[in-house]
Amino acid sequence: MKRIYLCSPYSDPDPEVRRLRYQEVCRIAADLMMGNMDLLVFSPIAHSHGMAVHGHLPGDYNFWMKIDEQWISWADEVWVADMIGRGESKGIIMEIEYAIETGKPVVWL
Repeated sequence: MKRIYLCSPYSDPDPEVRRLRYQEVCRIAADLMMGNMDLLVFSPIAHSHGMAVHGHLPGDYNFWMKIDEQWISWADEVWVADMIGRGESKGIIMEIEYAIETGKPVVWL
């Protein structure tokens, strides 16, 4: 199975925007897995949003990037979801930079 780290925008001052972005990336990840059973997709937003909300985890970059770097290292490729806000996302920029530094291919959906 090919291991995919799926980047997507998340941060926004409006909790409704964050909720909608979470729902959209869940749909995208599910579509990817249903479309190709040889993909193992990890989305930091889809997999962590519930823990962050219900566990009152910090939402800052420093907390999450340490974790995300480990998942990017695990992945074979880093894919970027085609979502509104991806071009302005500081997190996506940092994830792509780390992927390039570690020799991971970056695929834009």
